[in-house]
Amino acid sequence: MTQQLNIKAAAARVLARHAATEAATTPATSVKNPVAHDPLLQQRAGDQSVVVTFDPERARRAVERIEAERERRRQDVLALLAATPEIGHAWLTDDKGDADYVILAVAIRDVGTAELTIARDRYDGFKLLRLLEQGPVS
Repeated sequence: MTQQLNIKAAAARVLARHAATEAATTPATSVKNPVAHDPLLQQRAGDQSVVVTFDPERARRAVERIEAERERRRQDVLALLAATPEIGHAWLTDDKGDADYVILAVAIRDVGTAELTIARDRYDGFKLLRLLEQGPVS
């Protein structure tokens, strides 16, 4: 029961934050009750009625900005690998792009790149540094 209430509260907070952000910045099409049209929101929000606005153009611009930042981090971590041929992996953190999360970008030579999103309140840079310097666990 507690978990179900937490899910309802979390869904309501996310929807309210989205609605407030959209309403404050850009005129958009209003949907009176998106919960009625989305089974996932019905499951998470229960019977709460919310108002959500959505601007597709604003969403597209936000996605483009996020993808550009991700590609910049990817290129930066690959440049670290290219500049130091004797290392097998490189990483960097981005703690300025998001108020709630720190993004860790990792590149492994001849394997690929990845990003991890770490909640800011759980992030400890010194622990991360020790962990990454230990190398792979066998």
